[in-house]
Amino acid sequence: MACSDGSGLRATDVQNAVGSSTISGSDGGNTAISVVGDGPSVVFADPLVVTDDPATTTSAVITAATGGTLSVTAADGTVFTLDVPADALEADATISAAAAGVAGIDGPVAVHAVHFEPAGLRFSSPATLRIQAPTAIAAGHAVPFQAASDGSGPQVAVIDDAATDDTAIVLLVNHFSIWGIGEIVDAISDLVVVTQSASAEAQLQTRIGQVVAIRNEIRRLGQEPSAALDNDLAELFIEYQDKVIRPLVESANATCDGSLTVAHATSNYLFLWMHNSLPGSIVSMKQVAETAFLGMERLCEDERIEQCLDSGDHTTLSNFWRNMNQWRARFNYARKPGDDPAQYEVRARKICKGYAYFISGGLQDFQVDGVQVCDVRKPFTLTSPGIATAEFSGGESLTGTYSATGAFNLSYTGTYTISLPAGPGEPGTMVGGGGGQIAGQAGSGTETYVLTPAYQVC
Repeated sequence: MACSDGSGLRATDVQNAVGSSTISGSDGGNTAISVVGDGPSVVFADPLVVTDDPATTTSAVITAATGGTLSVTAADGTVFTLDVPADALEADATISAAAAGVAGIDGPVAVHAVHFEPAGLRFSSPATLRIQAPTAIAAGHAVPFQAASDGSGPQVAVIDDAATDDTAIVLLVNHFSIWGIGEIVDAISDLVVVTQSASAEAQLQTRIGQVVAIRNEIRRLGQEPSAALDNDLAELFIEYQDKVIRPLVESANATCDGSLTVAHATSNYLFLWMHNSLPGSIVSMKQVAETAFLGMERLCEDERIEQCLDSGDHTTLSNFWRNMNQWRARFNYARKPGDDPAQYEVRARKICKGYAYFISGGLQDFQVDGVQVCDVRKPFTLTSPGIATAEFSGGESLTGTYSATGAFNLSYTGTYTISLPAGPGEPGTMVGGGGGQIAGQAGSGTETYVLTPAYQVC
């Protein structure tokens, strides 16, 4: 079925060939999908050998809220453009890219690849990678692939057929690091694609990836995939759920990182199913993915709150909420009760900067009015001009000690307690008590202060 005249496959040829397709199982660690008998093969070693070209290295800060793009040009003129959508990242990230040479793929006449960092970075909504070779690659004559940063676990990637045109191949990218295409003489529907990875995920992804590529090729040629091919793909997805998703869910530990891995895997799986418009119900698959998402959201929100309380950076939490909202929208997960994106910034400030207060009050002549303290858990100072300056120790328990010095040889020490009955970010009080001397006379007393939230200005 290969074309000798370079004009590409005829739709009827592809459809007829695919109608008799067979899906192979695993054999000695290798897995192949054979669509047309004894066609040529593309074999991925595990690991691939990846060599970056440092002269092409570039980087950019991609913000979680707006997304962004990053382009790198290889020495042969191939242009790689990564496009990250808004809210696909959990937090702002510095992404670097370098064109890479890849050895260990047997079959392609040329390989165009790029190495992204940081390794393992994941997207809740797939990014796209546009690969524009110096000479356009004919539709159906590219084998897309992905691998880990060290070249391990290579597998066939998924082409975004809607975005791919006569000038470039566009891949759907859900995580880093190695992405590329192998340029082949025969159409992908004529090949046997093999991965030597022992990973069930890599094997199944490779099989799914080639069937998806064949379906895309058929559509580009003006036909619709056969029912047999659609059923083959549906069965592969079900197998992926049984062999990859379910074990991953069952083995996940109760941490944010563990649950995030599960949520990404299940949602990406659901995305591929929806993206390929497969026949049959996706209700059970959506339930698995949504359950994993909700579990991850609870664990990771608690972790993000702890992180922002420690750092005072409210964007850690607001970006997380935006990311979760985008995730929900993409997969049509149930909306979180009371969730209002317009309030993310204010809510995050209130939580993350909940210990920021204006302090007013004192005792007798020692008075302060609206002194801004951005974290009362840390040491802070209150000064009554011309009277005295008091140094407060801070403390996670909101109790501590203070010492004051000032006019007329004033010297006082004592303890204080901050009370926030409605929680951080709400009004409170501070009461201090101690003793010392002023002008040689001993004395003691109790200072009282009013705390007014200052999270919007800190």
